[in-house]
Amino acid sequence: MGQQLDSNLPERSLRRVDPVKNNVDEKNKGLKSNHKRSKKDNKSHNKELNTNIKQKKNRLPAKQDESNKSSSELHRKNSQELSKARRELEALSNKLRNLTQAYEHLRSENENVHRNEAQLKSLAKRLAARLRAKETGQLPKLDPDVPWVFAITPTVERFTQKADLVRLTQTLQHVTNLHWLVVEDADARTDMVTNLLRDSRLSFTHLNLRTPKEMQRKKWQGRRKHHRGVVQRNLGLQWLRDNVDFLKTPGTVYFMDDDNTYHVDIFDEIRNTKGVSMFPVGLTGGVRWAGPIVKDGKIVSFHTNWAPDRTFPIDMAGYSVSLKVLLKDKPHTVFNASARLGFLEPTFLEQLTTKEQVEPKAENCTQVLVWHTRTEVPKDSIKGEKKKPSPPLDCFV
Repeated sequence: MGQQLDSNLPERSLRRVDPVKNNVDEKNKGLKSNHKRSKKDNKSHNKELNTNIKQKKNRLPAKQDESNKSSSELHRKNSQELSKARRELEALSNKLRNLTQAYEHLRSENENVHRNEAQLKSLAKRLAARLRAKETGQLPKLDPDVPWVFAITPTVERFTQKADLVRLTQTLQHVTNLHWLVVEDADARTDMVTNLLRDSRLSFTHLNLRTPKEMQRKKWQGRRKHHRGVVQRNLGLQWLRDNVDFLKTPGTVYFMDDDNTYHVDIFDEIRNTKGVSMFPVGLTGGVRWAGPIVKDGKIVSFHTNWAPDRTFPIDMAGYSVSLKVLLKDKPHTVFNASARLGFLEPTFLEQLTTKEQVEPKAENCTQVLVWHTRTEVPKDSIKGEKKKPSPPLDCFV
């Protein structure tokens, strides 16, 4: 039946062939081959990568060098530009400083020009007033043989100020050898007082000094709450001590308020005062007149109804002091702003004299030649002015 197999054939050829196993084997061989090839490719790729990394590493220092050089160059340029900007800024600052100094200098020069112009205008007006006075024979009355009266007048801006000063000026124009020291209670000399003095044809000195705030009367306080005119009178005394030689210009000092009424004879009465002289004053002290009572040429008492226990119960307008006493004998005597109310005159006079040494004037104090008047405040006019202000007129300038 069957043909006898050849015993010489290889044994493997006699084995049964399994197709599935053959396929798996072939696949495994392929995978191994692929794996070998993949490993070979990976090695080749890794080698290539390493080569690239080495090349990049080799190129990196060069790039860093170039970057450092570029940054250094940029920094150098920035430093140069910054230095240049600083130099330009400094130059501009110097230029601005020079321009500011030049401006301040020009402004100062301009102020000086305006000041000199104002002074020249004022001088021209005064010269014109003197020329008119010379033509009309109304120059200040001078007599080389007559002692001088130095009248110190504090004044403050108010509704009736010019009216009071004009009235006083008309009286002083008739007085021989009088020098009027007008001291304004103000931060600066006002045009109104300046113009009035310029046109007064009097010998005068115009000063100003503001009363300190702690010494000023408040609106709700009465008239007698504070002393008035203290610092202004002291300034007048200082001016006399700084500018007058009592040997060349002998005379007397009189504290003359701007709202009082003065007879021209009072100035002739006081100009020969040797020490301190006194005389009656009308309408003060709570009576028709207040002042010394004289017996045998000496003051024995005082007539007054207000604080009669004072050493010298008299009004500011009721005495005068020799220029020699204030300038030589008592060169530091001033009014005391801290004195009790009503004791301003006594505390001042106590430094200068005693009752026994006082010289009575005005026919042994029997004549009233000065009155303590006060201009009534025109309340109706002030109220009307608030409702309907008036246009400016020269009488209030």
